[in-house]
Amino acid sequence: LESYLAYMRRLADARCAVNFSMRQNMTTFSVTARSFEILAAGALLVQEHAPEMDCYFIAGEHYLPFSSFAELRGIFDFIRDEPAKAEKIRRTGHAFYRARYHDDKIIDALAGALYGA
Repeated sequence: LESYLAYMRRLADARCAVNFSMRQNMTTFSVTARSFEILAAGALLVQEHAPEMDCYFIAGEHYLPFSSFAELRGIFDFIRDEPAKAEKIRRTGHAFYRARYHDDKIIDALAGALYGA
């Protein structure tokens, strides 16, 4: 638990984190917990293309997607050159996560499904 807490603090302190989804066999892994953890920590998510992400978040509004190293470089340049816009995406992604996927929201949804509450 202490290790996980330290990990989440590092993500929050970083303000931006890259999540790779490509595996060694060149398949794209579906969305991982790390995608959600980055947003939960309040960091800007830079996410390698994973089609499932579009089921949960809006690219360019909640996170920054990339499919190649050239696109990743472009994102790094964007963050450096347009810090206010990058900050807006970071804040919007974190707020959207909290409104939809925060623990309290999941518990509320389960209570509703189980007890009609």
